[in-house]
Amino acid sequence: MPRLYEKRISSYTDIGPFNSNRELLTFLHFLSRRFKCDQCGKVFTEELPFVDSHRRQSRAFEMHVYQSCLTGTRKAVALKQGLSQSTVKEIFTRLAALKKSGTVCNTIRVLGIDEISLKKRHKQFVLVISDISRKCILAVLPDREKQTLEKWIDSLTPQTHESIRFVSIDMWAPYYQAARNKLPRAKVVVDRFHVMKQLNTRLTHLRTTYQKQCDPEIQKMLKGSRWIVVRNRSELSKKQSEHLDQILDVCPQLRTLYLLKEEFRTTFEKIKCRERAARFLNAWCLKAERTGDKFLAKFIKTFRNWKEEILNYFIERITNGFVEGTNNALRATIRTAYGYRNFDNFRLRILAEFGAFHTNPR
Repeated sequence: MPRLYEKRISSYTDIGPFNSNRELLTFLHFLSRRFKCDQCGKVFTEELPFVDSHRRQSRAFEMHVYQSCLTGTRKAVALKQGLSQSTVKEIFTRLAALKKSGTVCNTIRVLGIDEISLKKRHKQFVLVISDISRKCILAVLPDREKQTLEKWIDSLTPQTHESIRFVSIDMWAPYYQAARNKLPRAKVVVDRFHVMKQLNTRLTHLRTTYQKQCDPEIQKMLKGSRWIVVRNRSELSKKQSEHLDQILDVCPQLRTLYLLKEEFRTTFEKIKCRERAARFLNAWCLKAERTGDKFLAKFIKTFRNWKEEILNYFIERITNGFVEGTNNALRATIRTAYGYRNFDNFRLRILAEFGAFHTNPR
């Protein structure tokens, strides 16, 4: 004969789109049957289709808690759902681990590598590795050292190694060295926006140096003009364009560098052939060298050091745009949690929210 005992389960009910309060916490009180096996004497409880074994919350409620953790803090979720923070953490960790163990595609065509800082001014970088083609995060590593990246690449299957055709990076030497050592068949592509950032940095240095040396009237004109000078001309308003023209009229040296910057950017916008782009950029470097500008000289040296990897952009116009956009979302996640002291918690949260796994961990 089955033995009956009372059991309470927390559940979650969606009561429909016609009610403004769609979230409804439900408590189920029922008599659960416990059985004893006549052959082995083992006692067991009947399995319920909506509750996992030894759980006090239904699957629907646990999924609701898990999804709430993706958009808020564990403390806020615990207060709202009437749970302890340890219970919320356990639910999130368990379901995120189930999600992480889901089936992952064994082919990666374009690998994106970039870092993000966990704490401001602490230089505590973590490495974010993405599949740019599928627009998802593959891994979050605790640092951006070459050995760490090489170890992760070694963990990939031979099939995945063979499938990688491009590796998109910024101009950080350890990334390049790891890609060349472990993925010799893949082409390394330096992200074009990081290249433009380097050129805009040189333009900003020239502007600030010129601003310190000129008379007060021109200083007043240059004040607050940083973004006007470095932004694309097409993105400026009419008022900003007029202000830019005034600046370039009174600053000939700045005008020369600005026009070279726009010419460099236009090459990336208009040209789609690698060989043709190489000819244009070589001619651009000669023109820039003739100016004798010390700030441009630094950029030209950087460009020539990374020339082949920069030109690889023109093969399929691959960028780190998705990676940079994801980094912005990761920074928002860090701000929401007021920072992460535990790397494993951060890694689990990011893979749960942006990872290359099924949306439903069950």
